[in-house]
Amino acid sequence: MVALALASLPRVGFVDRHDAGERLGYLLLEHLAQERRPLVIIALSRGGVPVAIQVARLLHAPLDLLCASKLKAPGQSALSIGALVLAAKPCSVVNPRMVEAVGATEGDVDAEQRRLCEELELHRQAAIGGRAPLPLDGKVAVLVDDGIVTGATMRAALMALADSRSARAIVAVPVAPLGIEQRLGRNECDFVCVLLRPELGRLSEYYTDFEPVNEAHVVELLRPSGNAAQTPEG
Repeated sequence: MVALALASLPRVGFVDRHDAGERLGYLLLEHLAQERRPLVIIALSRGGVPVAIQVARLLHAPLDLLCASKLKAPGQSALSIGALVLAAKPCSVVNPRMVEAVGATEGDVDAEQRRLCEELELHRQAAIGGRAPLPLDGKVAVLVDDGIVTGATMRAALMALADSRSARAIVAVPVAPLGIEQRLGRNECDFVCVLLRPELGRLSEYYTDFEPVNEAHVVELLRPSGNAAQTPEG
């Protein structure tokens, strides 16, 4: 991967996800200055949507949605055992050490994945209806989230993207731990990040406003264009 980050900044955090998206968008403009192929910005729901909207506006690129969520430990909603992304073929990343630690069985994990697929499908229908994902053949696919902690969600997203024919893939986030690009599992993918930190902690520590993004908020954010496939106005 190509790691790109701003090491010295006048401030070390973001006002909110919109501010983070704007700063990330300007960094991407620099990174893609010589790129002539068309772009598609892909937001990882839900927290990545407000970030990706700002990126899409600055880059004048169409916006798509990739529904993703943490896999929760059975009976322990506060614990994550991995992540799942809803695509043509659902892609998941499971942490076997966490599965063993919580005493979950293979059946437990399978049941949680099925439940989550149903939940994410409902979320996608609510957000953008029955529209098929944008074609990525020969295009630059920019995966955007509000940050990376363990990398499980982004790894699952890259697995989903691997079945496409995109000419280039870019992982773009406002904040991530130093060295995470080496653990995402797709060597030909670029990595663009505003803030890289040796010890990350929680994402919320880097945002003044880090309120949860619920389904209603996602629908509202995508409503101005009437379709997530269009270039956001503004």
